[in-house]
Amino acid sequence: LIEMVLAKADPIVSDWYVNELVPVTYAALAASLHSELKRTISAIKTTTGHKTLLETEKGLQQSIHQREAYIDPLNLMQVEALKRLRSGRKEMAIQQALYNTIQGIAAGMQNTG
Repeated sequence: LIEMVLAKADPIVSDWYVNELVPVTYAALAASLHSELKRTISAIKTTTGHKTLLETEKGLQQSIHQREAYIDPLNLMQVEALKRLRSGRKEMAIQQALYNTIQGIAAGMQNTG
C-alpha cells in the first residue's frame, strides 16, 4: 500500500504547484517535504530490494503510469484555476473548472486492482 501511494506521488507536478502557488516564505517547507519524499522512496526501495517502486506489481505500475496522461493536464488546469481565483477573479466558469479538476484528479488517483 505504501509503495502504491509513493508511486502516485509526482515530484514534478508538486514542484509545479509549489512554484506557481506557494508563497516564497514556504519554500523551505516545500523543499523539506520533497526531501522527505525522496528519502522515504529510497528507504522503501532499500527495504524491498527493488530498483523501482511496485517492481513486482507491473500491472499496477502500468495503470498508474497510464493515468498520468489524463491527470497531469488536470493538475496544470487546476493550478491555473487557483491562480486566477487567488488573483481576485470570481467567474463561475473558473470556479467550475476548479471543481471539475478536483473531481477528475480524485477519480484518476483511485486505487485499482
